[in-house]
Amino acid sequence: MMTPIKRFSFLVSRFSARPRRSVHGQRGTRNEKRLFVVALGCAACCALFTGAAAGQVGPSQFSARVAMQQEGAESVNGRMYVGATKLRFDMNSATKQATLMIDTGARMIYILIPQIKQYVEIRMDSGQQTPLTMSDIRPGDPVNPCAGWTICRREGTESVNGRSCEKWIFKNATTQRTAWLDTRTRIFVKSISPGRRIDLTDIREGPQPASVFAIPAGYQRMQPPAQQRPR
Repeated sequence: MMTPIKRFSFLVSRFSARPRRSVHGQRGTRNEKRLFVVALGCAACCALFTGAAAGQVGPSQFSARVAMQQEGAESVNGRMYVGATKLRFDMNSATKQATLMIDTGARMIYILIPQIKQYVEIRMDSGQQTPLTMSDIRPGDPVNPCAGWTICRREGTESVNGRSCEKWIFKNATTQRTAWLDTRTRIFVKSISPGRRIDLTDIREGPQPASVFAIPAGYQRMQPPAQQRPR
């Protein structure tokens, strides 16, 4: 089974492929359906925050560089922007590029593919499987990072990725994790679990401009094939 990050890499490569034209000079219906299905899959597997994360974004606003490595998958890097209720993640790998935006207030996900200047909007689903979730970025309770873990202990302080951090060990029945929590922002700047590592660097605190979360001019919304070609 593909990991979420590996599936992201596969889906974006399919999504950004240009549809071929039919012998009549029109874009093939099969490719339109494929693009839409891939967009749905990308939202389900690559959303930055799950539906359960809605309402847990603030109060800190910041941007940061993100590096995700997962065993058996292509590394994903990019920059993340966190506003009051909106988030954006510009994701890049060696061969793929995409932008994912989340509006937790409206409970909407937007997938932007710059190669074809198109986007898809999909309502958030709390059951989505995601490669990066709110718990990867900050604890559910910043005051009590142990909340929700069976075993939890703090192991002193360290300087990590240029930030003063508390080192925490987390375990429960299904997983374990070592994470470094920024003492100032209460953001995890580094997280290591079996086969997986996430690093946040170049953290810039402060309000994010509204333009960061806006769909760029010139992008066209992709509609389901049934809406494009009614029978």
